[in-house]
Amino acid sequence: MSYWCPRPINGAQMLLEELKYSYCFSTGIDNLDNLLNGGLRTSEITEIIGRSSSGKTQFCLSVCASVLRNYKTVSIIYLDTKGDFIADRLLEYLKKQNLKHANVPTNAATKDEHGTSNVPNYDIKQCLTKIRCCLVPTFGHLIDSLITIRMHIDKAQRHLHSLSTPTEEFFSNCKLIIIDSLTIPFLSCMSTLPQLGISQLALIISELQRLSTLYYCTILITNHARSQFINFLNKQQFNQNSLPSTSIGCLGINWSLIPNHRILFECLTQWTNSLSYKIKVKLVNNNLHKINKQTNHYNKHQCNAETVWEFTM
Repeated sequence: MSYWCPRPINGAQMLLEELKYSYCFSTGIDNLDNLLNGGLRTSEITEIIGRSSSGKTQFCLSVCASVLRNYKTVSIIYLDTKGDFIADRLLEYLKKQNLKHANVPTNAATKDEHGTSNVPNYDIKQCLTKIRCCLVPTFGHLIDSLITIRMHIDKAQRHLHSLSTPTEEFFSNCKLIIIDSLTIPFLSCMSTLPQLGISQLALIISELQRLSTLYYCTILITNHARSQFINFLNKQQFNQNSLPSTSIGCLGINWSLIPNHRILFECLTQWTNSLSYKIKVKLVNNNLHKINKQTNHYNKHQCNAETVWEFTM
């Protein structure tokens, strides 16, 4: 009972715990790290918005490869709602990260027992043991998985000095949770049972906030983009220039207030023979995309900065 009761803590101890459990994970893309002031931070929820085939899953794999390479002890949980996670693709990203010879962040998690910051000939396949993928096609599976993850992390942290199984060791170091994509489980009930979707989304939001706030997890979520509907009074005003230049995410206003950072992916080029793909990445602040239905005016997203990401399949 004493574990769940509030207990006082001084500021110095709070600072030590914050420094102990806080990380800033590189995304593997230098320009995007600069937009995010270093990368993905613990206790924050980052949302990736983009249309189909805009590079959202590729970005998630790039983040996984960067974290697995640069942080030897950090483990990752990948919740796949689409069923398209392929370990071979992640392995290719790990090989690319190894060839880049990027600077490893100066963090205790990147140092081995001898104090060296990076091991040159580390086993790439060993890194794959630090990530676990779970297929969650429905929001029921997703909620159950998030609750199970929270319970495992809580148990592992309470028995941190007596970890006996690989599962406890894995969850004690779990600092990154990826959901790709959060929109898919709600497609079946968006039009037929909207209230059910809203109630289930509230449960998912509650679990995500617990994991990010209480257990210092970094949450990365992909979301599908949708275009705004604007009711023009005069049909002659309807032309290509009248359409909004930006897209907004799905899941409604309840979800829009949750992410700490929102990143918009837009395709710049189509697939070519060279298999090179360019994505324009925009960091959008958390202001909602508001529409005044009476005057038919809309306020666009205010973009802080943008960059271009090019990757090769």
